[in-house]
Amino acid sequence: MKRLSLWIAPGKTSPDPMPAPMPTLGEVLYTEPNPNKSRKQCGNCFLWKSASDTCVIHDEDVIVISTMVCGYHVFGPSLTLATDVMPALANIMSVDPEMSNLQNTVQGASCDLCEWFTPRGQMEGVCRGTVDREGAGLHPTEAGFHPVVSALGCCSRFAKREE
Repeated sequence: MKRLSLWIAPGKTSPDPMPAPMPTLGEVLYTEPNPNKSRKQCGNCFLWKSASDTCVIHDEDVIVISTMVCGYHVFGPSLTLATDVMPALANIMSVDPEMSNLQNTVQGASCDLCEWFTPRGQMEGVCRGTVDREGAGLHPTEAGFHPVVSALGCCSRFAKREE
């Protein structure tokens, strides 16, 4: 947990700050499994430009290869020239790769490969990296409940589990 301490005057600092609340599924861009049950990768994302190994949402100088993934994955065939297909995409402001959680994932990304995921059967599990503050989730926590997610779903908090 990161905390920020401010210098106010010699010998004094800010009061101990409250940690940020754990995010909900909506706040981490959780998406259900791809229709073909594949794991999420740039190679099966509509926003990836395969001809140039770039992405519509990242700067043109950011190399994005098919085995990468980020939290903005949109399932669909990759685009050859995205702006030819959808001119409005040319005006999108780019997203910093750190903010989108752009990373290389040879196997692809899905909840069942994430360090936050605890299996509950073969097709679903509990996400310990998010909460459901309404209490509709499964496991009570201080902040609410950890929600049940699909094993092949994914979100922008994806963190590959160490083998």
